[in-house]
Amino acid sequence: MSAYPSLSACLLRIAQLQQNPIDRHALMQAIDEVSKRSPRDVKQALGKITRILMLPAPQWQRKPDPANMPLLAHHPSLGWFILRGQNAQEQWVIETWSDEEQKFAESTSDLPTQNLTLKAKLSLSQPFEASSSPIYSLIKKQLFLNPSRLLEIMLATVTINLLALGASLYSMQIYNRVIPTNATQTLIVLTMGVLLAMVI
Repeated sequence: MSAYPSLSACLLRIAQLQQNPIDRHALMQAIDEVSKRSPRDVKQALGKITRILMLPAPQWQRKPDPANMPLLAHHPSLGWFILRGQNAQEQWVIETWSDEEQKFAESTSDLPTQNLTLKAKLSLSQPFEASSSPIYSLIKKQLFLNPSRLLEIMLATVTINLLALGASLYSMQIYNRVIPTNATQTLIVLTMGVLLAMVI
């Protein structure tokens, strides 16, 4: 697996393109650890690196989709490289790492369309888990610190919302019962009930 230097550079470049911060030292340590295990192929190597870094597993693509860029790609002759997308001539734009110049070189190629090219969609940001969030833990702790008070708040909220429906029900009853029949007594009872609800 002589292409590990280019793999580390490509992973750092993808993290930069995705605007996801990544620990450079942790990445290098993960790559060194995987290289010592001598993985069978590049798919297994990349899968082990993402597991060590606790990142989502790579999604291997059969055909490159311009709407799903950038992709990390591997070819037997090129090694690891980045597939950026297509240009106006519908040629694939790739970035390859140069060890001598220590930088990426951009070029166009038809290699990603060949069967020999492996293409993986990577997400180099750790998935968010609410249970591990300190803010979530603080809110949860305060909510369940006094369960009886929480029950009172819930009961008061439900009661207030039910009483707030009094004005709407009052208007409906006025149009349905009082106006058609000129029922003054019904109007007085309804008005007293709504006023009582508002006072409560």
